[in-house]
Amino acid sequence: MNELKNEPIALIATVGTGGEKNPVWEAIAFSVEQHKPEFVCWLCSEKTAQETLPKVCQAVNNTLGFRYLAENYTGEETEEIIDLPVMPEKVQETHISQNPDDVQKLFLEYLSVIDRIRSSRPGCRIVADFTSGTKAMSAALTMAATARKVEVLSYMTGPRDASGRATTTTHAIAFEPDQIYAQGMLDRAMDYLNQNEFQTAITLAEQARQGLRLENPELSRKAFLIKGLAMAYKKWDLFLYKDARDTLISTARQSEWIPEFRKKLEANLAFLEVCVNGDRDARGKAIDPEWTNERLLDLYLNAKRRFETGGYDDCVSRCYRLVEYIAQQRLYLHYGIETDNVPFWTLKKTEAREYFNNKSRMGLEDAYRLLEMEFDDELGRAFVREYVGNGSWKERKGPLSGALSSRNQSLLAHGFSPISERNAQTILEIIADWLSRWIPQMETQMTKGTFNRVDYTMFKNH
Repeated sequence: MNELKNEPIALIATVGTGGEKNPVWEAIAFSVEQHKPEFVCWLCSEKTAQETLPKVCQAVNNTLGFRYLAENYTGEETEEIIDLPVMPEKVQETHISQNPDDVQKLFLEYLSVIDRIRSSRPGCRIVADFTSGTKAMSAALTMAATARKVEVLSYMTGPRDASGRATTTTHAIAFEPDQIYAQGMLDRAMDYLNQNEFQTAITLAEQARQGLRLENPELSRKAFLIKGLAMAYKKWDLFLYKDARDTLISTARQSEWIPEFRKKLEANLAFLEVCVNGDRDARGKAIDPEWTNERLLDLYLNAKRRFETGGYDDCVSRCYRLVEYIAQQRLYLHYGIETDNVPFWTLKKTEAREYFNNKSRMGLEDAYRLLEMEFDDELGRAFVREYVGNGSWKERKGPLSGALSSRNQSLLAHGFSPISERNAQTILEIIADWLSRWIPQMETQMTKGTFNRVDYTMFKNH
């Protein structure tokens, strides 16, 4: 049956006990005849190695199937049946398992067998035949074969007696398990998507679609949708809001999603729409996209995703920018001041005028000092509490100061020290507290901007 591809075959077959009414050795010999391998590995228990395998070898010897093994042994083609009492080592090996009913141990053993054969016979396509053997042996070989993406799975069938056992072998069923592998790749794609590894998810979802040799529209559509969602979230994660929105529109409105999940994706779109086109304040005044609360929350959520994947330096770099961003938004929306063009001559309070005299631009610290000095703004006062603490501007002792200082000493800023998980966690908690004070309905907005987790229950046909 070596019709699937014209390549040399290495056959791995489980060997069961059988009996006179259930001659499994004939089924295995039939498999050898059908697949025409150049090499066979028998997976046996101690009992089947002693009692069944000799019958298997004799049954193979009594079929033309053995001629193919004999050719490999002699190196010459022959039309005659070569009578060998024991099959030569060159074309076969026997793997004996001590416990044929321990499926987990068998699985690990069979993984090693497959790896060894792949390594020693790199030009061969492996066929895993699980026709006979204990249930654990057949299950373990099937699992090991699919785990290692063996090219062909095979089993023999025929008429059965009243007990359900095959009495003779008449048909060989062999198939390339492309749908099994595609399903596995799609499972992994969803796992990576849920871990915010978007490019890997995209690659696996596309491989799942391309790997389907037999048509499976339902699985192909699921892979297409997972790829589309991963592409949208990847763009969003890179702050490409318009591209993310446009990609998500085509993905979110597909009929295959259950209504509840479509609502979550529609909420994502509503959040993105503000990031793209801006919003209006309570008085109806337009707010440019860069000054919306959604942009602030998105940067926070982005930093949080970095934290969740262990990217503490990346997390704190985003947090540093967010601390500055919060002050910039406050100054612009409430007082009409841009930090890159400070009208210091218009300041009313003496302390502020003296400090900001001839300063046309402000960094993070100056933006908050202006809020506190000139406007006695609650945000400015909160920053002083968390940043300065019970120290002074020269000797800052607040928790936020330590976290931001660790950013300055990191390799991504000006130093060489990695950011600790503790520092990253501290700054995230402080910022979450700040945002909850300044942004109305923050939790609702955060939910809209959170990337959705996926599994098969998100699809109507799961």
